[in-house]
Amino acid sequence: MNRGFKVGAYWYSYALDADAARREGEYCREIIDAWGGLLELPVFYDQEDADGWRDRNGIDYSQCTDMCDAFADGHGLRAGVYANYDWFTNRLDFGHLKDRYVIWLAQYNYQPDLQCDIWQYSDKEWFGDQKLDADISYMEG
Repeated sequence: MNRGFKVGAYWYSYALDADAARREGEYCREIIDAWGGLLELPVFYDQEDADGWRDRNGIDYSQCTDMCDAFADGHGLRAGVYANYDWFTNRLDFGHLKDRYVIWLAQYNYQPDLQCDIWQYSDKEWFGDQKLDADISYMEG
C-alpha cells in the first residue's frame, strides 16, 4: 500500500578517518543494492557523538567534513548530511557541505537558523501512541 512517503537512507558513522568513511559508504551502497528498493531521498550521513568518543579518539573536527566527502564518494548515490546546529556550526564546514549535499538540520526551534533542505524541528511529536521526531522538507518534488 502506497502512503505517499518518500524513501531515503540514514547512516550513523563510526569512522575515525576518511578511509574508514569511504569504506562505510561502500558498505552502505552494498546494503542498498542488496535491498533493491528505490531511494527517492538521499543517503544521509550522521557522525554526531553526544558522549565525546570522537574527542577521546583524537579526531580533529576539520577531518569530519573530509569524512562526509569520503562517505559520499564511497557510495555513488545522492548524498546528504544530517547534523544538529552545533555540529554544523562548530564541527563541520557548513558552507562546503551546503554547496555539495542535501542538508538535514536538527534544531528544535521556531525556525531553522541555517539554510537547510530538511528541518527536524522536534523530537516530541506524537503519532498514535508513539513519540517521533518531526521534520519539514523544503525539497522540491
